[in-house]
Amino acid sequence: NNGNYNELLLDVMEDSRNGSIDREIYSLWSATEWEGGLEVAKAELTRVIEDYDYEVETVQSAIGYLSDMEYSTALPELTELATSRNTELAASAVRAIGKTGGETADPLFGETLLERLLKEDPNDEDNLVASIIVTLGALRYEPAATELVAIIEDEGSPAGHRRLACVSVGQIGRENDYIVLENLYYDEDDAITLDDFTIFQM
Repeated sequence: NNGNYNELLLDVMEDSRNGSIDREIYSLWSATEWEGGLEVAKAELTRVIEDYDYEVETVQSAIGYLSDMEYSTALPELTELATSRNTELAASAVRAIGKTGGETADPLFGETLLERLLKEDPNDEDNLVASIIVTLGALRYEPAATELVAIIEDEGSPAGHRRLACVSVGQIGRENDYIVLENLYYDEDDAITLDDFTIFQM
């Protein structure tokens, strides 16, 4: 049966420590919504936090599985990993928190994310910055709205970041920010385009 098969896959993961194999197994568990691997996935995050050897691909796959399953028990580990110096893992953890924890995440996490957004170079760390922008919106962290509006209004910012910032500003929902999105929506000279979904989220 499926339970025995998944138990066998657990043994395969433990014996192989192969990122590609682990990715396929976690993808299968996500697709079948099997909960038996959740603590194993959480343990992969702990390996990073406690400075044990780890495979980046395995940890990213574990984060994706935890996120897909919305396993809020892993929020403390995800929150710690979100401050990692490994920006690939940090970006994955940041997005997972937005999906898994939302407004149940530690209230201080929004402040931590905003500080990192201000520190990171948006061109050098495109994926991490994009992840932070998305998650600040998911958390509805209102103190970030001013900086997100600044990103929207800065035509020198990466277009992808500006679009994501529009969505996040809409999610945060400060009343006065609607005019910023509306002006951009009707500005035919601006390099980015917004759809009705973005404008009317607020």
